[in-house]
Amino acid sequence: MSTALTAPEFSPATRAAHTLTTAATPAVAAVDVPRGPGLFGLVADAEAQRVLGRALGEARAFEHVAGLLHIGHAADVSRAARCVFHAGRTATVGVRQCLAALLADELGLAVAPVSEGVRRPGVELTSDSEERLSAWLREHVGVRTWQDGDACAEVHARVVADVAPVLTGAQVPGRVPAVDAASERLRAARPSATL
Repeated sequence: MSTALTAPEFSPATRAAHTLTTAATPAVAAVDVPRGPGLFGLVADAEAQRVLGRALGEARAFEHVAGLLHIGHAADVSRAARCVFHAGRTATVGVRQCLAALLADELGLAVAPVSEGVRRPGVELTSDSEERLSAWLREHVGVRTWQDGDACAEVHARVVADVAPVLTGAQVPGRVPAVDAASERLRAARPSATL
């Protein structure tokens, strides 16, 4: 009779949460994220944690999750992660818009003008500001992935509920008041293109 110990089986959500929140899992650049379905976590370095924590009014907002800012899921995590870092995508990528709002003062981001009759849900930045935001993100934010496409949406919902990364919930108005206020300031700064 064997008395060998067997490793416990952990649920996919437990494995994903561990992978995304442990500092032992290295964060990579968005361009190095492999293609395929799964979850991706945006991970802030110490400087980003300091700057974003100050903008949120919570200096230690990211310590309990090893710098994890956001968890997303996608059929192609490589493409989804790259969209966050790509200049010109602020108006269409929710987490990038949250980051732009929180970093607007720190980076001196400027909002692109729009015609009075045109109101988009997202805020577009000037091209210089888009580039500045992207450069800052590439320097201070990396990506961790967990790729197992079997139950991606279910695992995502469970991990987000368990880990509660600040910026994942921030895309829903009312969840993170500091992001709501920063987003409103950014929208209010939107100049009119009308002559």
